[in-house]
Amino acid sequence: MKWIQQLLGVIINSTAPLAPKWNGHLAFRIFCTVPPQKPINPRIEEFYSALKSETISLGKHEVMLHSMGQGPTKLLFLHGWMGNAYHWRKYTDALDPSQYTVYLLEAPGHGQAGGKHLNLELYRLGVEQALARIGPVELLIGHSLGSLTAAYTFLKEPALPVNRFVITGAPEGIGSIIAYFQEQLKLSPLAVNNLKAKIEQLLLVPIDQLNLPHFFAQVDRPTLIVHEETDLVTPIGPIRAGLPDNDYLAVHFTQGDDHRLLAETTVATVLQFINQNTHVYQTF
Repeated sequence: MKWIQQLLGVIINSTAPLAPKWNGHLAFRIFCTVPPQKPINPRIEEFYSALKSETISLGKHEVMLHSMGQGPTKLLFLHGWMGNAYHWRKYTDALDPSQYTVYLLEAPGHGQAGGKHLNLELYRLGVEQALARIGPVELLIGHSLGSLTAAYTFLKEPALPVNRFVITGAPEGIGSIIAYFQEQLKLSPLAVNNLKAKIEQLLLVPIDQLNLPHFFAQVDRPTLIVHEETDLVTPIGPIRAGLPDNDYLAVHFTQGDDHRLLAETTVATVLQFINQNTHVYQTF
């Protein structure tokens, strides 16, 4: 695996000064490639069998929208990179189906959604299309890349029909993901600039604004932020430093959990927030 990354880095770096646009496209293609998924075991297969599922087309791509329950309060869950709907099983098990209708969105190349590539704009389009089918939701909860997608969706459209947010295990922003990609492939500054130029053509929010601190400053409805103190995948430092003085924000920093944030006490804290029917933002 490491030698493949090194080879890709050499190819990208060597072509960066020769054909910037092509080079940016190549780097972006690699940047968005989803690694092969692990086979689904019987336990996960049983979980999926209990869901109602719908494929939503995004042109050449697709997302999968699963649902369960028939309650009046609607919740929409977004998994992270290399995640799937099963990530949320502890929540679906705990939520009363007579009180909640739970929607689980799977991004392109993840879970049961087809494809091999995912980028932030594709994920945002999936959320947009899901909300068009679902209608307004009480709460949008994301994990890791799903959290950044929730923030991006709001920053692009502040009138988003969502009453509350839960942001768990979020990366600082698109910039930190690019920096990680640069480090893994040992990309040159020129190659990174070519990649950024390609990304800026696609995204509907400037790169320097597509981050969680900007979302924290702009969000105007109750938002719970959950993050593990020792998270090595998405370090807590930028999240902690980016917290503004905003009365809409509540924070729960865990100790002894991990990036998945599925410890019993963590899930209980999020469920408590979910079950608070505040509706302080607006009623749709």
